[in-house]
Amino acid sequence: MTWNAAPPAGQVGQYTVDGVARVADGSSVAARVLVRVTEPVEVNAARADGVTLTATYTEPGYSTDGLRNGDRADKAWSNWRSGPKNPSDTITVTLPAARDLTRVVTHFYQDGTNLSSAASLRVQAQAADGTWADASAEIPVGTEPAPVADVPVPATTGAVRIVYTAHPGGYMTISEIEVYAKAAA
Repeated sequence: MTWNAAPPAGQVGQYTVDGVARVADGSSVAARVLVRVTEPVEVNAARADGVTLTATYTEPGYSTDGLRNGDRADKAWSNWRSGPKNPSDTITVTLPAARDLTRVVTHFYQDGTNLSSAASLRVQAQAADGTWADASAEIPVGTEPAPVADVPVPATTGAVRIVYTAHPGGYMTISEIEVYAKAAA
């Protein structure tokens, strides 16, 4: 198949594209395709097959696996430890391929009466060469029970990491991390 000019990039609408199809006997016939360009929708790319999550530390008995199961009400991950608490921990979400991201959402879990959310967080995106760069400013999380941090992340990347800073002397528990990306409607 050889197609004439493609539809204008990024313009929503319906377009007819003409071209030529080569047949097995060497002849050719005219071809026509109808292309519909739509606005992208957001999907939670963290739920896709092949996504991995890792953490700099995880409380024994918990794992990062539950952070992408769609359950926003479970205690999936914790960085609690006996004795001095970690002042910061990082969770990395690696996608099977680079995506056009729109936002990263963390759903914290209220662990009893403890203040178990982060004091703040920062999202970083991985460049093609493997380096990391800030994709957001330092975002305060708040102190209400089970807060939700929804951070705009306009980046094209195959991995993001969220750097969580704990409240002084505190620990953090999270029920879900969502990584939203553009997808075809």
